[in-house]
Amino acid sequence: MSFKTALEPIYLLALVNAIVCWSAVWLFWDRFEFSATLLGLGCFPIVVAVCAYLYLLTKRVR
Repeated sequence: MSFKTALEPIYLLALVNAIVCWSAVWLFWDRFEFSATLLGLGCFPIVVAVCAYLYLLTKRVR
């Protein structure tokens, strides 16, 4: 497994999730609680992907 193949599914999931959640935030802009929750759910996978990237930078991928 290479570095790229280890992170590609995480990046793809983060991208798709962010697009879906942030589009829903735009649609439901008038409901603050719901849109704030979706905004956080859209940001969470990006944070996870960055943490996975930093983790794999310090560990050896075999």
